[in-house]
Amino acid sequence: MKRLLIVLSLLSIAAVTACREQATAPESQSDDDGAQLARGGIPGPPSGIIIPAKGPPPRVPVPLPPRAGPPSFLSDVVAIGAGANFSCGLRSDGAAFCWGENGDGQLGDGTQTAIAEPVAVRGNHVFDQLVVGDRTACGVTMGGSAYCWGDNSAGQLGAGLPIEPSSFSPVPLPVSGELSFTTLDVGLRTACGVATDGATYCWGLNTWGQLGNGAVGGSSNVPIPVLTSADRGFVSVNTGYFNTCALTGSGAVYCWGNDGGLYGNGTTGSGSPIPVPAAGGMSLSSVGVGSLYACGLDTGSEALCWGSSNLVGQLGLGSFVEPA
Repeated sequence: MKRLLIVLSLLSIAAVTACREQATAPESQSDDDGAQLARGGIPGPPSGIIIPAKGPPPRVPVPLPPRAGPPSFLSDVVAIGAGANFSCGLRSDGAAFCWGENGDGQLGDGTQTAIAEPVAVRGNHVFDQLVVGDRTACGVTMGGSAYCWGDNSAGQLGAGLPIEPSSFSPVPLPVSGELSFTTLDVGLRTACGVATDGATYCWGLNTWGQLGNGAVGGSSNVPIPVLTSADRGFVSVNTGYFNTCALTGSGAVYCWGNDGGLYGNGTTGSGSPIPVPAAGGMSLSSVGVGSLYACGLDTGSEALCWGSSNLVGQLGLGSFVEPA
């Protein structure tokens, strides 16, 4: 009996020792080929292989291109104008840009292709002023030289080109006469400017006498002086569809061309081919001429409008009642 207890004790000690050796054994061992054997004898990946963690892949920052901003042209504009489906702007460095319709070369970039973003006007001119008409644009340099481009169907470029329906220039051309201008404006088919010699000159269409040269009808493809303008001392001029108005240094308004109420004198006469007093003798600081109406600012900055039509409320009267 005593011998049996000794044997059982020895067997218990051996079992405990075997369990301890199994608990301290490594998780895996290498086989003859060098591959690791995972617990249970299943081969694991070769040494040096990294097993990626489970879950979505990490987010890696990707460089993004810079955001497209507005054209650099739009950040430094000092003047802008709009015509018939095209516009032009002047940058502070004197560069002119245009965009939109271009069938008559009115963008000035040397083509007749419509463009939906600003393109530089050809010629590297440094303009001090920029004006936009119906399908024609003009610029005046710091030295007073005038250049025009676009439609020339009535000679409104003033460059001496033949007057015909298909006449145009897609690049700026110098206005004839070697004149120096202080200010310039372009209307429907007529352009006018105040020159440093004291006279005002107009060129283009003259169907209603809007050139102010004493005649009615025809056109001129070069600047011609407005009669009596040198004596009036005009400082600014504005050309509309059917007539032209100018301001003197004292604010007096003179108009020529079609009347029909455009002179603002309370009459609807046939007009005048030479400058006549307008705006009822009032003194204005500025004046703008449209198609069948005109507006101005008096010396107190009050807006005034007059004309022969108010069909769409262009006189700003608060109604669509036509002038008496």
